[in-house]
Amino acid sequence: MRRLAVALLVMALSACQDVRNPSVSSEVSGDPAVHTYREVGGRSLRAHVFSPIEGSSPEAGSAVLLFHGGGWSVGSPEWTFDAARRFASWGMVAISVEYRLSEDEITPIDALADVCAAFVWARHQADNLGIDPGRVAGYGVSAGGHLVAAAATVGCPSEFSTTGASQPDALLLWSPALDTTIDGWFRGLLQGRIDPVEYSPAHHVRPSTPPTSIVQGTEDTLTPLSGAQMFCDRLIEAGTVCDLNLYEGVGHLLTRNLENQESGFDPDPVAETDGIARHRGFLGELGFFRDGAPSGRAPGTPAHSSIPPDTLLTAAREIIEAARYCGLATLDESGRVRVRTMDPFPPEADMVVWMGTHRGSRKVQDIENDPRVTLYYQSPTAAGYVAISGIAHLVDDPTEKSARWKDEWRAFYEDPETDYLLIQVTPDRMEVIDYSRGIEGNPKTWEPPFVDFRGG
Repeated sequence: MRRLAVALLVMALSACQDVRNPSVSSEVSGDPAVHTYREVGGRSLRAHVFSPIEGSSPEAGSAVLLFHGGGWSVGSPEWTFDAARRFASWGMVAISVEYRLSEDEITPIDALADVCAAFVWARHQADNLGIDPGRVAGYGVSAGGHLVAAAATVGCPSEFSTTGASQPDALLLWSPALDTTIDGWFRGLLQGRIDPVEYSPAHHVRPSTPPTSIVQGTEDTLTPLSGAQMFCDRLIEAGTVCDLNLYEGVGHLLTRNLENQESGFDPDPVAETDGIARHRGFLGELGFFRDGAPSGRAPGTPAHSSIPPDTLLTAAREIIEAARYCGLATLDESGRVRVRTMDPFPPEADMVVWMGTHRGSRKVQDIENDPRVTLYYQSPTAAGYVAISGIAHLVDDPTEKSARWKDEWRAFYEDPETDYLLIQVTPDRMEVIDYSRGIEGNPKTWEPPFVDFRGG
């Protein structure tokens, strides 16, 4: 049965930086372990393995192989490292995979063989990597989504398919290319060797195709919605689950820049956050997380509230944009609360908040002593508020400071390069009240609806 989730998102939110996940990245320490999973054509293809972080709630054992986008001709495994760190923070073994890019004699057909080989390798290494061979998902972005979906539909070369280990147990697809019959670029990369329909996942869906969750912008011109819709329709006809999550008014990779969907991506932060949460929730429903929560409640799902997480996140971003300023509460050495008004940058996709301050300020001393902080945004109409509790980090990196600077602040710093310091707040919990949306506290305890970013 399909669960068609058409997210009605507010797109007039303040501009935000390209999504990264610094909060997750900081939790997953060290670089990935690098393995060679295949030797082919005189090349060694690498698998970059991120192990689950210590103390993550889901039981270790499930895994996900990640395949980057880039039109089959550019890109690298590093493009999926942020997503891999996120999966690892959820308790999964996350493997970012290198595959051959189309050039000279190499075509997407060869890349598909690499994808199949990667799944075989991962399952053969299950004991060494701590993987349950029956819980290995595939995650693909754009062209990478095509390749991992093709492994599950078109099938793998005989050298891999006979092993029974070359296909994913679940598909997580982000703006995937699923109907290659309408893709002129893909046709050209095949160099006339075969009809594109032979490698079109939407045309080869079968009953054995695994459950699939797709994140798709309705205005995508590179990998159009029609392909995802066809793929899902045929999955349903085959008796398989398809979770199609559509995001109105955004294009490829959920970009808000509809004029140029090939570069200069400006992903909508609310849509991106919701897409991530839906992928995790989908994995939970399939049993990839064995932590006593069969529904697989995603980070950002209210633990004691029926209000959907995307509703709370949308409301929070609207209040934050309207408020502009926030109160920053810290604790001094005696435990006394200190509060001051701040001019923060808009939250990132994972609700991490950045702000600037003077190196000599009391708040810097407080954070060095105790990094626990709370941010408070009041709706200008007094119709609600957002309170974000989390951990503050002091950042003195010149590149980060240059990217997060406002010229209007120059009067407050004698030497900005030396005096200016960034505060990065990684959220643990966010409470939201918005009476205009009916988001209210518990009638008995007055506890507001909240988002637990720790997944607990």
